[in-house]
Amino acid sequence: MDAFSSYFQDITNIPHDSLIALRGLFKPTTMHKDEFYARHGEKAQKLAFLQKGIVRVFYQNDTGEEFNKLFIKSPAIVAAYASLITQKSAIIDIQCLTDCEILEANFE
Repeated sequence: MDAFSSYFQDITNIPHDSLIALRGLFKPTTMHKDEFYARHGEKAQKLAFLQKGIVRVFYQNDTGEEFNKLFIKSPAIVAAYASLITQKSAIIDIQCLTDCEILEANFE
């Protein structure tokens, strides 16, 4: 079983057919160290399953000072959730701390 399937099976007993359908919504891509998956001020439209790598989620104040909220290591779901749900601009940044392999899905 791959990391994607294992991740969701650990959360819930999802039927195999549903898991295959869910996996079909995601497309593989690679992001490089220091790239941003989400930027504050931009509206999020995608979410990712982090297969390999580490990202950080942080806020910036008005002077640009950064405050780390959390660090996420694979496997995990990564997104600017509030922006996805509200369709308003993100208030966080998500930055790759390593090269990352992700599976990405459109949330539209």
